[in-house]
Amino acid sequence: MKGKTSRPLDPSLRVAMEVQLMKLQRDGLARLTLDQLIDTIYGLRWKKEQPKSISACVNDIVTITSDEIVIYLTQKAIIDGYSSKLSDFEDLIGGK
Repeated sequence: MKGKTSRPLDPSLRVAMEVQLMKLQRDGLARLTLDQLIDTIYGLRWKKEQPKSISACVNDIVTITSDEIVIYLTQKAIIDGYSSKLSDFEDLIGGK
């Protein structure tokens, strides 16, 4: 989960994301980042397409649960790890 997200985000939705992020951090996901939340929303709720109305988008944002986020990010980490080279993990296992 490294790097910044390149997902487009309407400025009005950014506020809803930031509010939901603070709520999720307060409720147990203290290390969750905005990029991870955005990736989860796009990868889970808006996988096929983003809703057309702002209110539907905000509803998707404020109703996502910490369980959904943990499951999605865990699956993403497994997939990302599977497709990575061993050299990508040198900083973790002590490489050059």
